Amino acid sequence: MLKNVISLDYNKEYEIFLNKTKTIKYMVTLFDANHIAGSAMMLFKGPLGTFFHTGDSRFDDYMFDDYKVLFPNHLGKRDFVPIEDSGANTLIKKMNDTVVCQVPESIHIDELILDNTYCDPIFKFPKREFCVQGIFNIISINQPCDVYISTYNLGKEEILVQLAKVFKTKIVVDQERYKDVISLGFDE
Repeated sequence: MLKNVISLDYNKEYEIFLNKTKTIKYMVTLFDANHIAGSAMMLFKGPLGTFFHTGDSRFDDYMFDDYKVLFPNHLGKRDFVPIEDSGANTLIKKMNDTVVCQVPESIHIDELILDNTYCDPIFKFPKREFCVQGIFNIISINQPCDVYISTYNLGKEEILVQLAKVFKTKIVVDQERYKDVISLGFDE
């Protein structure tokens, strides 16, 4: 059982103190990391600077619009020439036969802490929506069938819930996993 845990909402700034006398304070904002349910990226602003920690995250174009704290409108946009056009980037435009991506300017960050496990051009992961649609298609063309999806500890709950809705079926999990699913808000 967890004790002294405080739940924080995404996209809301919180004040945290680093000492008992409350003289050293940081502001922290959490952003959905687009990884597994509950995962977060964290922005810290305080006396030692501004730090952004991505943890395990999956970047997506929607973050430019949804995370205004990181990409405020008043900073404008800048041109960026991508290494390769993956075809999935909605921000890419062609200017004088050159592929250019217009990206919003971000706030100043003193230290960026990245999880770079898959930060290598050899890894090209499709968008999550494309993967989910692929799972739906495979199941659809092979019905009737039994489907088994490996889920580790966390991470596939959203897909499982979508599958249950689309195929009007139940998802079977053990009692311990069921508690986790309920605690994440998937109680449908």
